[in-house]
Parts: sequence; C-alpha cells; structure tokens
Amino acid sequence: MKHNNIKIDMNEVYIPYTTKRKPYAQDKGCCLQKNDVAVMVLCDGAGSCRLSHYGAEGMSRYIAEKFMSKWHRYRDMFSDDIKRNIYLDMVEEIVDLPVIYRKEFGDTEENKDITYEDFGSTLMAVITDGITGMGIHLGDGAILRSNEDGARIMSYPMNGTRPGTTYLTSHVTAIDHFRFFRFRCKEDDNIALVTDGVELHQEKQIRQICGCMNKTELELAVRANLLPDDASAIKMTIRRQEADSAALTQQNNAEENRWKDRERLQKALMKK
Repeated sequence: MKHNNIKIDMNEVYIPYTTKRKPYAQDKGCCLQKNDVAVMVLCDGAGSCRLSHYGAEGMSRYIAEKFMSKWHRYRDMFSDDIKRNIYLDMVEEIVDLPVIYRKEFGDTEENKDITYEDFGSTLMAVITDGITGMGIHLGDGAILRSNEDGARIMSYPMNGTRPGTTYLTSHVTAIDHFRFFRFRCKEDDNIALVTDGVELHQEKQIRQICGCMNKTELELAVRANLLPDDASAIKMTIRRQEADSAALTQQNNAEENRWKDRERLQKALMKK
C-alpha cells in the first residue's frame, strides 16, 4: 500500500570515532528505505566482547534487511509472534558471525577459538511506513520520540544485574529482556535511537535531541553535553505533505482496532 503524501527523512546519522581505548568505533548503525517503508537499526558493541565492533556492524545490517523484507507480513501478526520471529533472526545472525568472520579474515590460529560470545552488542530498531510503526530494543540505550504531543522516551535503557553491565545479543537469556512495541505515527514525528546518555534527560533535552536535523546538529548536541562524546544516534523524521487528515486518522484507527482485536483473540486462545 502506497502513501504518496508521506515523506520519511532518514539521513541524519552520527556514528562518532570513539575516544575509548580501542582504535575503532563499537557503535554501528544501518538505515534502509524502500518505497514508503523506512527502517533504522543501531547497535552498541560491548567493551567486554573483543569483536563487538564486527558483531554490531553485522547485526545492524542483518536486522535492518530482515525487518524490511518481513514488514508487510509482520503487520498482520500477533505482537508475541513478531517478537519471537525477530529474536530468532537475531540468534541466527549471532551464531553465524564466527563463521562469517573466519571466511573474511582467514581461519588462522588466532581466530580458531572465536565464539559467538565475542560479537555481543545491544540492539535497537524502528520501522515505519509513515502510518504505523514497530520497534525492538535489547539492552541499554534509548528510543526517543518528539511530536506535537510532546517528547518522551519510547523505550528506556535496561541494564544488567551488575553495575556497568547490560543485556546483549550474545546472551542466552536475551529473549527474557527483548522488548517489542507498536505505535501510530503523528504529524512531523521525530524518532531517534541513542546509544548513551539519555537516562537523566528531561522532556526539553529529548526534544532538542530529536530536533537535530542533520549530522552537524547532532555533533553540536554532543558538544553541548546533550549527549556524551562516545554516544551515537540515528534519527528519522516523518512528514505528511498535503495529507488528507481525516483519511489518515481513519486509517490509523482501523490499524489500532486490528491490533486490539488480534491481541484480544490471542489472549482468549491462551486461556483455553
């Protein structure tokens, strides 16, 4: 289904050169856009995993491609089924990463002991057609949203059981902390994925981050201490051009009713 009156801008990407000890950035992102559907994914490689930069890059690209290819099927599925499908895609990629890495860099003595646990990262993703959207989140970082209704955090950071830890794609218990949500798009929606530095931010700061329109403004946000200097962000803006507001509202309501009906049916089936 095409919505020619809806435009999605997703060119604002900030992946900094890390100031940490390792000479490469552990934050990796991927943005894809096809017709009226856009997806953005951001992964923060774990410092405790020696090849997390490679894992974050592979995972962000793989999840973006899978999310995009399955979008139209997901729109008619139960939330729990979508969550399980995306989780299985994540597991498939993390298990394959050691083999992919050896093919690219050689099956050397140094690489023989590599396991999937060396590629762990956090995972955030949002996909939308400008009418409705879905998001997934594992670990810390946050998904922010700003529009005419205000600014808020759509998905909060989730830390591990010990200070300085979080949940990663390489953890066997990742499914217990894997979050999925749906949303309806608003006029001039601004949605941002941010790896670090939003735990204490209030509405004003969230709105400022979401209001950054390009890489330069995101860099200025870092310098203004809105984000720490090792943070990464990807942002999309949804604009409606000459939209028929009544038709869009009716379509939004129809989509929401479909979700509610499916969720009620699923709960009723689970009770039997």
